[in-house]
Amino acid sequence: MGALSIVLGAVGLFGLVMLVVDPAWTTVDLLPDGIWERVAVYAILAWELLAGVAVIRAAGLRRAAHLHADTNGRRAERSAA
Repeated sequence: MGALSIVLGAVGLFGLVMLVVDPAWTTVDLLPDGIWERVAVYAILAWELLAGVAVIRAAGLRRAAHLHADTNGRRAERSAA
């Protein structure tokens, strides 16, 4: 997730910079302002989705490990009895 977060951040910042720079300092309009705005916003949305998936996945793995440890503990108790 680390590398993808950096890439999404760079893309978002690039879109934001181009939104500000493009109409002000260039004689050629590279893309309409709406495109640059969407690039910046969609990068943020993609990062939020990525972070949400990572959190949910980590919680699921943590819960699975806890349930697995609890199940193994019960099996050991039954074997000893």
